[in-house]
Amino acid sequence: MPFFRRVFGPGGGRGAGRMWNTAFILLLLAEKPSHGYELAERLGEFNLGRTGVGHIGGLYRILTELEANGLIRGEWDTSDPGPARKTYSTTKKGLSFLGTIAEDFSDLEKTVDRFLKRYKAIKQKP
Repeated sequence: MPFFRRVFGPGGGRGAGRMWNTAFILLLLAEKPSHGYELAERLGEFNLGRTGVGHIGGLYRILTELEANGLIRGEWDTSDPGPARKTYSTTKKGLSFLGTIAEDFSDLEKTVDRFLKRYKAIKQKP
């Protein structure tokens, strides 16, 4: 069983969406530290946009869990006028875990490729 599924359980512990969201959140934070709302907008690049009150709450729950597990860290930014924002970035542990996710996704890619090849063979039958 892939490491990612061993850690989060089948489908990420709370459904497959949670697994995908966790992976893409870590990826985006590894690319560029972000605050929650910016991160929600960036998730839209993967059709995982999480805007709206309910969705933002779910995003912050994932961020809190990742921070509690030492995969990301949050620092309050008070440099801009207005309310302080918590900016999140990946830790070394988070980057290592992201590498494990990438390995799992590579295995998943192979499985999906096999599925698609077999489906195409069925589709081509008269």
